[in-house]
Amino acid sequence: MQVSCIPVVIGNGSYNDLGCIRSLGEKGVQSIYITDGEHIIPIKKSKYLLSTYITDIESNVAECIKDISMHYEKKLVIIPTSDIAAAEIDSHYQELSRHAICPNCQGKTEYYMNKSIQATVALQVGFSVPNFAVYQLQSDSVPFNDIKFPCIIKPLLSINGSKSHITKCFTIEELKHAIGHYTECEEYQVMIQDLADTKGQQEICITGVSLPSREIIIGGWIEKYRMIGNGSTTFGKFHHDMKPCYAEKVKQLIREMGFTGIFDIECFLSTQNELIFIECNLRNGAYGYATSRAGINLPWIYFANSAGMPCQKDEARDLVFMEERSDFLHVRNKDVTMAQWIKDVLRTDVFLTFNKHDISPIIRVPQIIKNHLYIRK
Repeated sequence: MQVSCIPVVIGNGSYNDLGCIRSLGEKGVQSIYITDGEHIIPIKKSKYLLSTYITDIESNVAECIKDISMHYEKKLVIIPTSDIAAAEIDSHYQELSRHAICPNCQGKTEYYMNKSIQATVALQVGFSVPNFAVYQLQSDSVPFNDIKFPCIIKPLLSINGSKSHITKCFTIEELKHAIGHYTECEEYQVMIQDLADTKGQQEICITGVSLPSREIIIGGWIEKYRMIGNGSTTFGKFHHDMKPCYAEKVKQLIREMGFTGIFDIECFLSTQNELIFIECNLRNGAYGYATSRAGINLPWIYFANSAGMPCQKDEARDLVFMEERSDFLHVRNKDVTMAQWIKDVLRTDVFLTFNKHDISPIIRVPQIIKNHLYIRK
């Protein structure tokens, strides 16, 4: 396929990166990959890549993009798959616009990554939002006796903290312990929020893309069956159909932020069918490949629209997906029996790491066995 632009995927070595590369590759377009080092999954071995560049995303990604554009003598279409990449690209939006079409909030991506700003905007457009407060741990005194439990504490800005530090707290002692961990790691800006996860509510993720043409397409929503750690879904179902009132609320949020690019929104769906906003990710999401295989290929739609190419939409369907490497940990942790896990594997429509058409990144079976199946020497 002759293309006037080249897609550039920028990430930190996760299956998210690989899924984005495969989403484009399965449409006949090879990508360039920018990442910050060698990773457990050798993504650079994907057959859908033109080349891989390893650089410091926080300090050198803009120069790297300029060099790539000059080398290939084509305009680039940037698709970040990590928060840091998304923030860095938008911070250089003006200077990069000569070389690349970039997802952006016109320089305000980091501002809108602030979870308290997101929550405020979500309230304005009609979402329900759990009560929250923001604290600067270096100077603020946390009023433990006034906090409603259970609660959740998380970094105010995801680019300044780790997702692994998001903690559900059910007592004052647990919250104090979590705060101590934040201060030890010098992560001082935090949000403490009422825990919306109550009986009968369903945790979901809504996927979509805001195109350079200003059209917003809602891909569908993820029903989360199993999660690991602090919310990463390892087994779930993608639904292509969504209530128009929910879709419109999401579009209003994205318009209010002025965002162009791929996004996903974490929510709870209450027993009264009310959308409860948790957070918005201004980048290609972890479940993006499931959305692509369901017939709503958001990276391809964004790339084609950016490059001025026709983009015929495929027929959408529902499907079950699994991030099989992490989901097996549920067996190790005895959350799921081996027999049940095998049944779940057999009913899975798409795996987020293994792919028989792009096998090279997963040819590391000894390491998988060592790390995940716990077979000792």
